[in-house]
Amino acid sequence: MDVEIENGKYTLRIANDGSLSCLRHGEHWLCDSQIIGGKMLLAVAHELTALRAEVARLTALLLTAEEREAVDKCVRYLPPMSICGVVDAYLVRTAKGGE
Repeated sequence: MDVEIENGKYTLRIANDGSLSCLRHGEHWLCDSQIIGGKMLLAVAHELTALRAEVARLTALLLTAEEREAVDKCVRYLPPMSICGVVDAYLVRTAKGGE
C-alpha cells in the first residue's frame, strides 16, 4: 500500500510483509531500518487512508461533482481534523447563496 502525503511529495510505502520505505518526489529516500516509529507510522497510514475514504464517501453523498472537485483540492493540503471544517464551511456558504 502506498500513502501519499503533502500532495505527493512523500510516499509511505508499506510492503505486504509490513516493512516500510519512504519516497521523496518519487525517489527512494528512507528504508525500514532508517524509519523510527514504524509501527506508529503504519497505524497513521491506515487511519489516514480510512479517513480519506470516508471523506470521499460523504462528499459524494452531499455535494455535486463540481463541489466535490473543489473540496478534493482543499482536502489534500489539510490535516484530517480540518477536513470536516472545510466541508461544513462550504455547505454553510452555499446555503447562504455564496460561491
